[in-house]
Amino acid sequence: MATIGMGDIKKGARLEITGNPYRVTEFQHVKPGKGAAFVRMKIKNLQTGKVIEKTVHAGDKFEVPELEQKTMQYLYDDGEFLQFMDTTTFEQIGLTHEQVGKDTFDYMIDGMEADILF
Repeated sequence: MATIGMGDIKKGARLEITGNPYRVTEFQHVKPGKGAAFVRMKIKNLQTGKVIEKTVHAGDKFEVPELEQKTMQYLYDDGEFLQFMDTTTFEQIGLTHEQVGKDTFDYMIDGMEADILF
């Protein structure tokens, strides 16, 4: 599995921490006058949607999660799950509102295509 170090961290990068996949939403490279440089970042858990803050020091490395991306069609909201369909296999999956994210859900239209990570 590939690894990513402190110098490679940028917005949108994907990391695996304690077995969970995360995406970097914000980061700030800090070089204090005294001591080693570090990166302060906000990362979003791709399974739960929870955002946490983490500080990374020089030499820290993270594995890059092996994720598969599929383009799927958004069908409808059944109240509990948002239903998506793979347009090649016609397989349907349901994702919770938390998994999709409120900021994304507000802009979704029936029939639109969305990239889903597995």
